[in-house]
Amino acid sequence: MAVTKIHPIKTTLKKAIDYICNGDKTDDEIYVTTHLCSRKNAHKEFDLTKKHNSLASQYEELEHLKNNMNKYLGRDKTEKNESVIGAIKKYKRKIDKTIEQSHSMSNDMEL
Repeated sequence: MAVTKIHPIKTTLKKAIDYICNGDKTDDEIYVTTHLCSRKNAHKEFDLTKKHNSLASQYEELEHLKNNMNKYLGRDKTEKNESVIGAIKKYKRKIDKTIEQSHSMSNDMEL
């Protein structure tokens, strides 16, 4: 009867992969195959995947915190965008009024 055991990796991933793929233990690597990665770069791809997943979870956590903060402050995305656009329009109207006032003042001076 065949027995399979799971051993934790206590060394680096590269050393573990090299040990697993050792030709003396695997009948000259007959049963060693890879899927969508090369054996030489597997440890690098595993590390990149681990970093990517870590960054993705950090991003999701930050996004969740941002949403909670906006909810706490009573803001949502549409209000935030509208308030910025509204502020720009108000500022533009204020500039237009001052231009109109300066034109009317110059017209009054000419009379």
